[in-house]
Amino acid sequence: MSTPTSSARMTVDGKSGRLRDGTVVQLLPVQSTDRDRIFEFLRHLSKDSLSLRFLRPVGPETAAAEILLPSAARQRLSLLVETDQPHPGTILAHGEYISADSEPTRAEVAFLVADDHQGVGVATLLLLHLARHARNVGVQFFDAIVLPENSSMIDVFVGAGFPCSVVMRDGLEQVSLDITREPRTEILPYESEGPRARLRA
Repeated sequence: MSTPTSSARMTVDGKSGRLRDGTVVQLLPVQSTDRDRIFEFLRHLSKDSLSLRFLRPVGPETAAAEILLPSAARQRLSLLVETDQPHPGTILAHGEYISADSEPTRAEVAFLVADDHQGVGVATLLLLHLARHARNVGVQFFDAIVLPENSSMIDVFVGAGFPCSVVMRDGLEQVSLDITREPRTEILPYESEGPRARLRA
């Protein structure tokens, strides 16, 4: 399945962004000192959101351990999306890519977004940031395994503007993105006063 050209726009300035609903966010790397805040974020997620992300039923403790687990991968970036509402440091999402040493030009990518902030551009913002970082260290393709019922995540990948293929194998959707170039998604300066179209997901 090929990716249609996306007309989505997003505002971004370094590691800051504005979501479709107007929420201003910061993207920051995960640190071991984030453990308590990550657990609080996970504790408020639905069972469905956790299961769709980890491809199996998991609780907040297991999910936090996996997010914070040190990795021996040569290339890895793990990011939190934070906002100041309702209080400073509120986590809205987590996203990461991990590249195996055996295949350094490919990396697995995954996202987890708070239930009340799904559909407002968080995953798309994370995807574009992760892809830009990965591209700079030699990663050319992002791969993802998605449950068939997670159609919103498929929409994020297909709608991001990267060349994309989605193949069903063994009951799971196998997604591959070519991230060697910037996607066909217009990125506006954060301070732009011009009209802003909505992010797709």
